[in-house]
Amino acid sequence: MELIGLFFLAVLLGAAASRQLADEFKAWTPRLVDVIIRRAVRQLPENQRERFAEEWPSHVDQIPGEVGKLIATFGFLLACWKMGESDAHAKLTRSSEKKL
Repeated sequence: MELIGLFFLAVLLGAAASRQLADEFKAWTPRLVDVIIRRAVRQLPENQRERFAEEWPSHVDQIPGEVGKLIATFGFLLACWKMGESDAHAKLTRSSEKKL
């Protein structure tokens, strides 16, 4: 009988802890999204920063759910790295063409 009571108490505490963690995650998500977007914008070529600093937050606001918003912002990080690579490649190509 004591084992059943102990099990019930553990389940109850686990449920309370998971609820608390979910609430914390939900409370911190907007801040995480903002930090990730700002980081991604800083990685962009300078001539594109202002545009995406406005565009990406408004895009995220339209996404339902906290997890979806985080996934989208990590996608922005990938996009900015690719955009930076393509910009660097374009600059390298232009500078090598000038030498010829």
